Amino acid sequence: MKTIDVKSMSVEELKELKQEITIELGERVESKNVILEGVCKGSSKYHFSKTKHWIKKVRKIDTSKTNGYAFEGDFLKTDAENLIKDTDFIVEKTCGNIYFYRGNNKEDCVEGSRDNFVSFVLEADKFMQKRI
Repeated sequence: MKTIDVKSMSVEELKELKQEITIELGERVESKNVILEGVCKGSSKYHFSKTKHWIKKVRKIDTSKTNGYAFEGDFLKTDAENLIKDTDFIVEKTCGNIYFYRGNNKEDCVEGSRDNFVSFVLEADKFMQKRI
């Protein structure tokens, strides 16, 4: 096993290493496929054009950012079914709120809004770290 000299690393390098370890551990967990549907799936085209919606499968959270770019990952469909792993972390922006959850388990989630987005990002990061 290769030894890493963490004492010589900067705080930023340690945070980056921690995030890489978190991602790797998450990918090694046994998982199964589940179907994810957006909260507003089935709504009218008018509804989707009136309010901004997006869903991302999150690989990493950058707590130094204060908007949706804090969540690094791939966008999913908001108006159709998505095939994901039950271990995937999801952030979903709907017509009113923002949700962060794992798999398709929307009952165990972090909920926020545009008005408290910075707090939401920090809480989502804690949620993710506890479940790896």
